[in-house]
Amino acid sequence: MCREFGGGYVGFVSTDLLDSHAYNIVYRIILFISLQYVLPTLALVYLNWRVIVALRRSDSYRLSTTQRYPPVTSHPPGVVSSSTQSTRSITLVVAVIVTICIVVHVVALTAHVIDTVRV
Repeated sequence: MCREFGGGYVGFVSTDLLDSHAYNIVYRIILFISLQYVLPTLALVYLNWRVIVALRRSDSYRLSTTQRYPPVTSHPPGVVSSSTQSTRSITLVVAVIVTICIVVHVVALTAHVIDTVRV
């Protein structure tokens, strides 16, 4: 709420709700963190986990299919095919991206909690 001094608005006066300790704990910390950080992070981890599972499933399906019906050119034993390497590199990239997002969210979450506690 702004306060008017001589025709202009200068500063603000906090309301009783903003000064309430229970409001700060429940709304500004618990609800905000759960909706802004926890739920999106869990969704990110779950959806990327599903992508990794689908990639591995398709890789194992491709491997089982090529074992039943070998291609004209096959790899010698112990040599990893390019599709398997591609799947592994995609999995690594997804894991790195998710880890970076979680680290960034933790930093923002910590800053938000510190800022809220100071108010």
